[in-house]
Amino acid sequence: MTTKAQERAELRKLLDDATPGPWIHNRQGYPKPDVKGACGRGVAVTWGTSPKTPKSHSAYEKRVAIDRANAAYIAAANPAKTLELLDGIDRLTAELEAEKTAKANAIQQAQIWKMEAVTQRAIVEDELTKLEGHLTRLEALIRAHLKGARA
Repeated sequence: MTTKAQERAELRKLLDDATPGPWIHNRQGYPKPDVKGACGRGVAVTWGTSPKTPKSHSAYEKRVAIDRANAAYIAAANPAKTLELLDGIDRLTAELEAEKTAKANAIQQAQIWKMEAVTQRAIVEDELTKLEGHLTRLEALIRAHLKGARA
């Protein structure tokens, strides 16, 4: 099973071998709209219908319109634009991973602080218990002293 990163890497390799752009949609291509790359090199021809195939001229015109839309899309999805999109995906993926790492680190730090707080609370409670014991003994001594002073 390939990962999304592997798929993007493979697409980048394919882009290296593709006809350089910009790609231009030849709108005048009739009945076969086409896409040309650098130096007029053909990139794609959308040839889905011939005048003889459809049952009506309107059906033929609709198919030519679809072929032209396909050619326009292919021209827009040229190597430069695809590379730009891949770079954007890689950048956003890296940002997302950085955010995940930062969040995990923040959670881990919060857990450490919580454990430190629990430990400190236990120490303070222990000290308070000791102080209460000292106060109890001190009160007893004072009472005994006052009792002895009256007698």
